[in-house]
Amino acid sequence: MAAGNKLQTVKKKPQEIKMEDKTLNEKYMKMIDDIYTTLEHLHIKGYIWGGLVQDILEGHFSREHNDLDMFIENLVEIKDSFMEEMTTKNYKCSFENTMSMMRIEANDIHCGMNPLKIINNTAQWKHIGDLGFVMFPKDWLDNNYRQFYNLNVLLSGYKFEYCFRKMATHLNPQWKTRPKDAEAIKYFSKKIADDNIKGEELLSKCWSYNPFWFKYGYNGCEEPVVVMGKDYI
Repeated sequence: MAAGNKLQTVKKKPQEIKMEDKTLNEKYMKMIDDIYTTLEHLHIKGYIWGGLVQDILEGHFSREHNDLDMFIENLVEIKDSFMEEMTTKNYKCSFENTMSMMRIEANDIHCGMNPLKIINNTAQWKHIGDLGFVMFPKDWLDNNYRQFYNLNVLLSGYKFEYCFRKMATHLNPQWKTRPKDAEAIKYFSKKIADDNIKGEELLSKCWSYNPFWFKYGYNGCEEPVVVMGKDYI
C-alpha cells in the first residue's frame, strides 16, 4: 500500500427484510401503518379493538396475531376513497354491503373493519351494519393517539373491551369462548379493578340491538336481538 494511503471502510446498507420473510406481527405493523396513513389523508379516525388491544396497552407483543379488527368513523361514507388509496399500497380490498364490513388483505394477513358512528356522547359500533349495533359511551374510546412500536394508534379502550367480552356470547349464539378470551376477561377485569371501577358500572352503560337474528327465529324481546349489559352483571 502506498505511503499515506488509508484503508477506507465501506459501510453496507442494511438488507431490507422481504415481506414474505417477515413475521405475522411485523406484517401487521406495516398494515396498521398503511391504514392510519390513509385515514389521516381522509381526516377520519379508526380504532383498533380485539386481541391486539391488550398488547398495545402493555407496550409489546405477547403472542403472534392472526387478524386485526378495527371500527372506522363514517366507514360507509369514505369506503371508496379508502379502498382506492389502500389498493395503491398493494392491498386487496372488498366491502360487503349487507354487513357494512370492509376486508383488507395482503401477504397472508387481513383486517376486518366495521362502521362507527358518534351520536352526541354515544358511540355506535355497527358490527352487523344496519342489522346490529352496540352502543357505549364515546369517552371510552381513545381521545389521543398512543404509540406502539413507533406507530400512532387509537384503541377502543379497556372499558369497551371488558364489556364486549362479558357480552360476546349473548350477542352471538354461535360464539365459542376460546382460552385467549378467558385470559382477556381476566386481564381487563384487573384493569378496571386497578382503576377502582366496578364491572356493573360499565355494563349498565352498554347495550346492543341486533335484528339480524330475527331470521333465525329469535324474538325482539330476547337475546341476541336485544342485549342489555346490565343483565350480565
